[in-house]
Amino acid sequence: MGNRPTGHRCNRSNVASHLSFRNRAFRDGISQLKKGDWMSAHEKFSTCLEINRLRHVVRFLHGYTFFKLGCYVDAIRDYSSYVLDNHDDWKGFYMRGINFLAIKEYSHAIVDFSSALIRHPFNVAVLWQRALASLSIKNYADAIDDFKLCLEIMDQNDDVYEYGREMGWPDVLDLDLPDRSCVLQYLADSAYESSRFSEALQLYSQLLTIRLEASNCYKAAECYLNQQKFESAINCLTMAVGFEINSPRSQREKNENLATFYECRAKCMMKLSKFSHAASDADRAFRSGRFDLQSSVISKDTIFCL
Repeated sequence: MGNRPTGHRCNRSNVASHLSFRNRAFRDGISQLKKGDWMSAHEKFSTCLEINRLRHVVRFLHGYTFFKLGCYVDAIRDYSSYVLDNHDDWKGFYMRGINFLAIKEYSHAIVDFSSALIRHPFNVAVLWQRALASLSIKNYADAIDDFKLCLEIMDQNDDVYEYGREMGWPDVLDLDLPDRSCVLQYLADSAYESSRFSEALQLYSQLLTIRLEASNCYKAAECYLNQQKFESAINCLTMAVGFEINSPRSQREKNENLATFYECRAKCMMKLSKFSHAASDADRAFRSGRFDLQSSVISKDTIFCL
């Protein structure tokens, strides 16, 4: 049969050399990812793409390094290419949505997260991000639905991080999964902001068993106040004052928050005709220096009549 042309042998050798170089660059890129050296990883994956632009996993990781470097528009470009060739993979839509979220393109982010959920329903990571995107545009109803679904799924899975790995997420990459108390906090705040006070009150009651924070006590008090349950509101505000006094915040922040709590409690005292208590709390609020008698919910004339 004779010898093959030398040129052909050279071409095969070049191909083998390129493949070896590409594979080495890919392994080096993965190694840098594990170390958190995003720039070095990015350079390695860029090398891989120059050699073989059809390598989809490299495209995905290349976009991820752009994301970690804060180059969100470049990352979106990479993930747009990725989803064209991997239309059934939820991860590409998820990561493009994350980058849209980073540049505050909330509507685009919601579309991508919804596309990811079509391909992988009941995905906590995606539901969480879509809820945050909805919250950013004050779409409280959709945010509340997603937060609730997150909690339902998390209650059925003891280890949410292990659950995330079972979704096919690469081990070398971070996956933003919240803990249960964080989701509950966002859900309660969303219900509060959308004036769903009865629902918010139930949620804050749950939160106060795991997160003893002054802000949660205050918001629970506001919910009680909306329902005209003034004694319950006063109890929550008294708790808020105690937590705030012992908080690690700066004195200026404490004074501002305490003034709000005292003023709200004074308002409740007024509703119950406890004028001397109202006067004491109003005085505490005024002493903080943040309120003046003219702008307070308790008017100057009212105070002088006590």
